[in-house]
Amino acid sequence: MIRSMLRQGFGLRAVRMTHTTADWNQNDDFFRFSRGRFVCDETHEMAQRHVQFDMNELCKTAANVLGSAHCRNVEKCADGMHNKAFLLTMDDGKQVVAKVPNPNAGRSHFTTASEVATMDFVWAIVNKLHKKRD
Repeated sequence: MIRSMLRQGFGLRAVRMTHTTADWNQNDDFFRFSRGRFVCDETHEMAQRHVQFDMNELCKTAANVLGSAHCRNVEKCADGMHNKAFLLTMDDGKQVVAKVPNPNAGRSHFTTASEVATMDFVWAIVNKLHKKRD
């Protein structure tokens, strides 16, 4: 279900790795901006959208939170201008979307507060629509 929503809304990229790969961090495409090019100052703009993080630890943490043994597959969603998103699939079939902010995303306190407010708003609308059905 998550996969079909991502394909429709965000587009899953072909960048993927499976659990048989020893080190998730070996895939440079996970860390660099791959959505397009920049007309002005491309080197600077690409650097603002490159973030190095420990993908192995992200997968391990997601598996622990979901109660799964390990992450089986990682698919990179189409890049946003301020974030990278990944669809993580666990060994038991559970899926989770993980989001990593780019350096240009802004101060983490404000970006997180904004996202929480957006999720609260969407949750309220979905609940309201669901109650109307009943």
